[in-house]
Amino acid sequence: MFGCLYHSLILYRLSALIEITSMSTSTHSPENEQLGHTPQQLLQVLLSPNFYPIGIQVRTEDTSIRGDNPKSWFKFVTGKKSLLPSFEYFFACARDIVDGNQTFLTNTKQVSIAFLISDTTRLRRAALLRWKLPSSCIQSFGNTCRNHEHGLPVIANSNPVLHVAYTSEQLLALRMAMFDIFLFSLCEQHVISAESGFGSIGVFAALKQRNIYSLSTLNKRSCRGRNQHISLVASSYQWSGIR
Repeated sequence: MFGCLYHSLILYRLSALIEITSMSTSTHSPENEQLGHTPQQLLQVLLSPNFYPIGIQVRTEDTSIRGDNPKSWFKFVTGKKSLLPSFEYFFACARDIVDGNQTFLTNTKQVSIAFLISDTTRLRRAALLRWKLPSSCIQSFGNTCRNHEHGLPVIANSNPVLHVAYTSEQLLALRMAMFDIFLFSLCEQHVISAESGFGSIGVFAALKQRNIYSLSTLNKRSCRGRNQHISLVASSYQWSGIR
């Protein structure tokens, strides 16, 4: 029932969807937009029957948004050279889901991809630099567009996150966050941060009735076997506010 409630809260009407994608585009800097995917491209891929998206949400901490604490845990464990390796187990989990899930694929011609959302711009940019799904593949999809080194091409925007607590544009920050949740809900399966409820909202709204893979950003663990997957019901008790 609560899943239906979340779904109804974030479901966009067509006019609102056109407005939010136009507004999102206007907030992109030329440098970041060239690296990341536009809101329209993200929506196109996630709605396309040609792709099987696995949502990945990596939540670190607020200091990664503010960037004002040189002694923060995040900056300590994710130096410039170790940023992507520090959280690569999230991507490995998504690959394990694709490799081991008996319900996948609904269409054997689908291309599996990862949709990454994170409060950390550097992580999204690093993942895009290494595994980005080329814009050309959004139109001309197929096996030739697979990233054979990684096996799971990444789509993401590369813009800084606006946090309602650290910006004067709270309304814009809220609207952008809701749009990210909406996009995340379009994914078929999800890998989320255990320390955050943000990704769970998108999972609830997706109404997929599949196991959720919840990983901690404090320690690296695998998704193989029975590790880390939790049911939608179990996750709801932790993050929906229902007790």
